[in-house]
Amino acid sequence: MITHPFIGITGISTGNEVESLLQIRSSGLECHSHAINTGILISEDTFNGVPSTINRYPEVRTSYQIIEALSSAYTPVIHYNTGNTDTISRQVENIFLKENIYKDNICRMIQLNIGNPELVQIMKIKDKFPDLIIILQVPLWIEEYRNIDKLSEFLMKYTTFINHYILDPSGGRGTGITDDNIILFKDLHSKRIMTESFIFAGGLSGKNVYLYIKQLQEIFHHSNFSIDAEGKLRGGMYDGRKIGDRINPTKTADYLHEAIRGFSLI
Repeated sequence: MITHPFIGITGISTGNEVESLLQIRSSGLECHSHAINTGILISEDTFNGVPSTINRYPEVRTSYQIIEALSSAYTPVIHYNTGNTDTISRQVENIFLKENIYKDNICRMIQLNIGNPELVQIMKIKDKFPDLIIILQVPLWIEEYRNIDKLSEFLMKYTTFINHYILDPSGGRGTGITDDNIILFKDLHSKRIMTESFIFAGGLSGKNVYLYIKQLQEIFHHSNFSIDAEGKLRGGMYDGRKIGDRINPTKTADYLHEAIRGFSLI
């Protein structure tokens, strides 16, 4: 089941970042074609109280405070990763039972940053939370999944239970779209795979997102795909160097406005 397409911002981890995003939304920012999602990073370790050395992962109590605060203006999404994939369904159950975020309709969306989870684990999640929207990360950083037949096989394996697939050819390194990526996306379209379920990521910012959307629209002949950005929306510049790793309100607003402009014009 494909749900409403969206524009995503990922890696919110502090109260100041929440305030910045709420101010952007209160400025009158609207998108009629796409929802605007905010991603909060949680790992099995941080959920169990083990601090992360990566500051984009908030402490677990803060995570739930951020989710609730953002839910008034955005659609919050939990981005989850774990090395214990044989118990992923139980882990997801614990996440959504805590603070009643599923029951109270505060958050009903999760992205599994797990390369190739067992199908039975996904089935168990859907059985427990039938209205949960599940995004699965496609492991495009592994060469074999950049083969169109292998990629199609991967997508078809989960198609009954997964709502969206996120395709980040850079593997989270923030590099932009390449000619090889364009060829792969064209192959997906030619196989009549439901491209409306795709989320595209990798190096997106206010400087390039409009043209990126136009490239994808030209390939797919529709705008019903989603996008997500993280790394390029962070930090500032000083003496030609990037400094800091927090959400930059100006960069984020530019990205949102350019993305909305891209999706509004086809």
